[in-house]
Amino acid sequence: MPTGLTKDAGWQISAAHTFDMDPEDVWEYVTSKKGIAIWLGEGLELPPRDGPISNSKGAGEVKSNKTADRLVMTWKKKGADHETSITVSVSGSVDATSLKFYEENLATEAERFAQRDFWKGVLKKIVAGLE
Repeated sequence: MPTGLTKDAGWQISAAHTFDMDPEDVWEYVTSKKGIAIWLGEGLELPPRDGPISNSKGAGEVKSNKTADRLVMTWKKKGADHETSITVSVSGSVDATSLKFYEENLATEAERFAQRDFWKGVLKKIVAGLE
């Protein structure tokens, strides 16, 4: 089976970065309006728990936002013919916090490569925003 192709969830991609800072600070930034704008586009706020979200870039549903370290959601980009599942997680300690974006249910290998580049760009912007 090719790299990135799963038996049950189609194509997937993940991107991660380790920060020398407190996990709570990373989570707070990534889920703030400014942070969300980086990875989902302007004009979104996450619901306090679960629920629908949308903006000019797409629409989805937050499936799990019950902790300060993991978010699970669906997302369908505007114009796309399918939705994907996105998981955002933060783990670690004050001096070694890992931020990970994981996306599955991608339709093709080409979409996987496009999303790999997208998530790498997202991480660069988040790193810059946290400096």
